[in-house]
Amino acid sequence: REAGTVAQAYELNNPMKAVTREAGSGSLPNIFSLFSVDQENVVIEAVKKAEDSDAVIVRMYECWNRRSDVTLTAGAKIQSASFCNIMEEEDQTAATDGRQIHFRIRPYQIVTLKIRFGKEHR
Repeated sequence: REAGTVAQAYELNNPMKAVTREAGSGSLPNIFSLFSVDQENVVIEAVKKAEDSDAVIVRMYECWNRRSDVTLTAGAKIQSASFCNIMEEEDQTAATDGRQIHFRIRPYQIVTLKIRFGKEHR
């Protein structure tokens, strides 16, 4: 844990790729994250478009064998969210607070969320 083995493994196996583009007509903030979590023992494993809708699937897991209260923060306002299984079938509604979803994760648990953003963010 203290050595950051999980994070280092991801950095080794999935290196960051920087791309330079010419400036466009819009503006971007200095820092932006599509999704982030506030617990270092929770890893966002996948972010993808849902198979059956325009929703976004965020899959994460707990990697240090401990329970945690987690806050997932999105880069845009969340319209609705639900916890779902690996087949993306919705189980229960997830309470959202603007751009955040709060939930509790168990040791080594996989959590999958189906998130819908407002139409202005498509």
